[in-house]
Amino acid sequence: MSTEITLVDPGRDWEAIQRLIANTPGSTLGSLTSIEKECSNNSECYVTKVVDTIADAIVGISVWFIYTSQKHPGCWTGPTTHPHVYLYLISTRALEEDNHSAESLMQWGLDRADSMGLEVWTYSSSPENSLYCANGFTKVEEILTESQSVWSMKRTVIANRRVHREAYNSSHGFW
Repeated sequence: MSTEITLVDPGRDWEAIQRLIANTPGSTLGSLTSIEKECSNNSECYVTKVVDTIADAIVGISVWFIYTSQKHPGCWTGPTTHPHVYLYLISTRALEEDNHSAESLMQWGLDRADSMGLEVWTYSSSPENSLYCANGFTKVEEILTESQSVWSMKRTVIANRRVHREAYNSSHGFW
């Protein structure tokens, strides 16, 4: 499967996104509506999609919030007041080949966080999820709800020089 990641076009893509998110555990029509409303009215929100270029179909989406100033903790801001990147949602089709889509969506947000020197926060009902573990997330706090436990999870700041080591170690093109 050949794919590409782009930002969502809300006017054109939202119906396909709703179908994809509707298959996510715990998703409701109310949560879909609130995601659409928040994303269309918030300049700090970035909705990315993975498109199967052969089938011309959206196979995954992610919702990210990039906060470069302090915010009060909340549903749309994550559990910290410090500048950070908050992963609200990653959703892909439940096919084996779409694991690559989830990883690509995760990498999109992590690249932005690393380039700005920001930590990444998310909530997860399955903190042992391999996608989070493989990308350096650690459990911070268990939050007990009526129906399940949810974990706040954090990926610490990765120094920009460490991420872009090759560029810093090479003077090729520097002068």
